[in-house]
Amino acid sequence: MEISNLYIYPFTERMMPLCRFSNSVYQFDHVIPIVPHEFGFLGGDAGIVDKGPPIGAIIEEVIPQNISKSDALLLCDPTNSVVSALPYQKQIQVAQELGIRFLASKKIVTLLKMNGIDGEIVDYPDIEIDLKGYRNLQDISVPVIIILGTGKGCGKFNTQLMVSEMFIRAGYRVAQIASKEYSSLFGISPFPSFMFDESKSSLEKIQKLNQFAVDLIDQKNAEVLIVGVPGGIMPISKFEFDEFGELAYLVSHAIPSDIGILNVYYQEYNAEILKTLIKLCKFKFNVKIKIISVSNKVLYISPEEKRTCDFYIPYKKVSVNNSIAESFFSDAFLLNPYDNNSLVEAKNIIMEELTDKLFL
Repeated sequence: MEISNLYIYPFTERMMPLCRFSNSVYQFDHVIPIVPHEFGFLGGDAGIVDKGPPIGAIIEEVIPQNISKSDALLLCDPTNSVVSALPYQKQIQVAQELGIRFLASKKIVTLLKMNGIDGEIVDYPDIEIDLKGYRNLQDISVPVIIILGTGKGCGKFNTQLMVSEMFIRAGYRVAQIASKEYSSLFGISPFPSFMFDESKSSLEKIQKLNQFAVDLIDQKNAEVLIVGVPGGIMPISKFEFDEFGELAYLVSHAIPSDIGILNVYYQEYNAEILKTLIKLCKFKFNVKIKIISVSNKVLYISPEEKRTCDFYIPYKKVSVNNSIAESFFSDAFLLNPYDNNSLVEAKNIIMEELTDKLFL
């Protein structure tokens, strides 16, 4: 059987889940990160990009000549990376000469077509939802786990994939609505694009997402639904913000949840901060947070420069103090996603919380 490779260019931290969970990538045997020369990590393990555990994927500079017909190049948006226009165009030219197929967002596929190049869309899908005459929201027939984040890039999608894998290994059929636009590469459903359409009312979005979830559960014959919400639940500072939790608010009304997982940036958390975050999720989104997953990304706010910046710390330096959480919230668990014992405890909490519904 022919081995198929997915090449990613330009590879950045945003694409890390494709490497970290490459065994779950649909229709591809290997995921290979490609970067411009100036990126600085050539020949190193891709795990260095987010300072997480090594993953065995070596960062390359060019696509090899010995490709197969089943290989593909996932083109990412160059405006969000270190790559300039010239090497980006050169990489496309090389891939085209090799006869490799292109995967990309709607925007990039449109640009490719303008230059006579065909591409396959990997993005939030345009889906028409038939409300089937329903005016009220339908009940969700399976337990729902909702995954939120305090901001962008704090590990929500990794958490979604870990929770999904946990249920699949336990023998459950899983339906998933995922936060990343490239989620379909894992064989799971990204958020439908109408949720980002400013011309649609909140009511229409809630009704259609509710129907989308009901239909997806039926299609998958699912026993559990996992929903990862794109973006953050609140502004991260008074200097820079583009998140007020609107999407989380709409999702929580369309798909009521049984348990919530909140992903947060790394910092020293005291009881008051935890209390505020848990109350925010409870009263704003009606989400019962049982687990707070602490990433290895630090968000730094500079009052002097009136801006925010973020950076990763080595995963081995991530530590959590559950005695703080237990003193105020005996049912809130701080998860270190890089610690196996912590992951086992989180799994037990989720299963225990959903036992009655899972075995109905």
